[in-house]
Amino acid sequence: MREIDDERRHQAMQRKVEFIRLSKILRLPRKMIAEIVSATEPQIKGWLDGLEGAEHYLATKEWPGANVNQPQESAVDALREFTIAVAHKAIHDGRSIEGENPFSKQEFIDANRQNVKGVISMISDSDEGRIHRFDILGRVGFIGSVSSSIDRKLGSVEGGHYIPDFEATVAFVDDILDNAWFSYRNWLKLAAGKKRTELEEFLWQKTRYRNFIDFFGLTAEAIALYAGIRTPQDVAAGNKIGLSEARSWAEYSRPVLPPLALVNEMQTAFLGWARDLFNIVEKERGNDARSVGLVLPSISASELDYRLKGLESRKIVKGGNLSPIASREMKILLRQSTDFHKSYSIFHIE
Repeated sequence: MREIDDERRHQAMQRKVEFIRLSKILRLPRKMIAEIVSATEPQIKGWLDGLEGAEHYLATKEWPGANVNQPQESAVDALREFTIAVAHKAIHDGRSIEGENPFSKQEFIDANRQNVKGVISMISDSDEGRIHRFDILGRVGFIGSVSSSIDRKLGSVEGGHYIPDFEATVAFVDDILDNAWFSYRNWLKLAAGKKRTELEEFLWQKTRYRNFIDFFGLTAEAIALYAGIRTPQDVAAGNKIGLSEARSWAEYSRPVLPPLALVNEMQTAFLGWARDLFNIVEKERGNDARSVGLVLPSISASELDYRLKGLESRKIVKGGNLSPIASREMKILLRQSTDFHKSYSIFHIE
């Protein structure tokens, strides 16, 4: 009986830890989590409090003296599937954006050859017949993967050492890229949507920008520095230069678009996060393990910081303003609805 109780406690605390970590992946507000898992906000609060105690129990078997409220398995599953669905939507949106300015075939090959060769370089003669996955890049970043089996020998073993066959490897890479090019064009065709109106484009850019700064935990201070409208000297002086403008890029009531360069860099980092999450899901399937909520995929914060710091060295082109007619339409939307932006969110799932 004691063993059964211990197992139940272990599962309960594991669910609690997984639920809390899943909630942190997307930085979702409690209200939204409650909607996703069909629970009340007080329930969500109880489930999200007490991470340290739950982790301590899993490591030591010492039962926490504080909050031990844990979600049902169905709630953990719902939040987990929502997270995976967000990653899938990220890829679909990336393909839709890619379709607005697609690669030519040569550009596609140039962008992807090195990555494919890098994977091939890790394949030995013993891998013949195995399935390997290759990540594919578009202008916007990661937009999908293609799989291929090693259907030919790419080298030979001599004296106990693997000797790659250069010609066979090059031919194999070319075949993979040809198949990937076909997939690339098909992805863009399937993700293509109707042309957006000026107001729809405004909502698309503004909403995604708002979502991204929340997802990556970016402040107006950080954004202003990345955009070059505020300097480290301004920070040291404690003045407000650039902060109002940076905040305006996230406000629907201000008819100004965020700089496209900022949105693009955040979009690329977001797609990198989706790639990381899919890699974890893929490993789960292969190992019959469950780790999406227990092993946090990288949110690419350091990568994003590196990408955005690169913007500091060049002049950021401002996003522009809405026309008077579109501005009036936006004001009407603000008066009439509170969820007018929902369909443009990176978290919106059909």
